Amino acid sequence: MNIFLSSSYKDLKAHREKVLFLLSTLKQHIEAMEYFDAQPGIPKNVCIQKAKDSDIYIGIVGWRY
Repeated sequence: MNIFLSSSYKDLKAHREKVLFLLSTLKQHIEAMEYFDAQPGIPKNVCIQKAKDSDIYIGIVGWRY
């Protein structure tokens, strides 16, 4: 199972760390920008494709945007 974690970064960094820690206990594949390597293509498009390829999408929404 693939889990994709999405949010803005600067304002939600502490929240992302907590969610990633909890997700790591599930022993599932986690897609999050903290784990991305350099990849060809436009970053936005890469993220959209990774989200589409995931079984579960988790979005953390804050006040930044």
